[in-house]
Amino acid sequence: MQQENYKGALQEICQKHKIKFPDYQSVRDAKTSWWSSTVVVFGQIHQGESSKRKVDAEASAAKVALACREAPTSPLAKRDRHQDICFLVDLENMQLAVDDLIAAGVMMIYAFSSVASSLATKKWPDVKHYVSRSSRQDASDILLLIKLYKFSKTKSHVKLFIIITKDHIGKTIEDVAMLDEKIPVRCYPSVMLALEKLHE
Repeated sequence: MQQENYKGALQEICQKHKIKFPDYQSVRDAKTSWWSSTVVVFGQIHQGESSKRKVDAEASAAKVALACREAPTSPLAKRDRHQDICFLVDLENMQLAVDDLIAAGVMMIYAFSSVASSLATKKWPDVKHYVSRSSRQDASDILLLIKLYKFSKTKSHVKLFIIITKDHIGKTIEDVAMLDEKIPVRCYPSVMLALEKLHE
């Protein structure tokens, strides 16, 4: 790959995975007049080699980010592994789960809360947040169940649905979905446990 194509290749990966485009920051050294660039992709900062030209410094940063994509611990590499898994998060009792999933490089995340929740207005890039208009108990859980059923009919590429919740109703949703509707679903009380089970 030629140097000038690194930025384009990185942008294509972001488009493919529907994540925020790379954010380049470039600084020119006052003494040497050389440029140093960093690129932020999926919450990680990558620094390239300094160069006389800004465009070359940015290409170098993109090259470093692309090289990190190949590493098994890279969020971009993880995104490839999780592209056929859909995560549904009950925000009523798992407020940090979405942030944890994003950090782990998960691609399909759907968050659920009710209007009574303090997180009802929370927004994340690349995460669809469903808010139940009902303030009744378990409103977000019922909405999650309804959406799970709809997703199972419309998202044929999904091989597994994972529900992240500590709620009592989580295991019931798993049982009903699997036994009555044959929907491939698992329920876990933490993101860490869900990801560990996936990698077993």
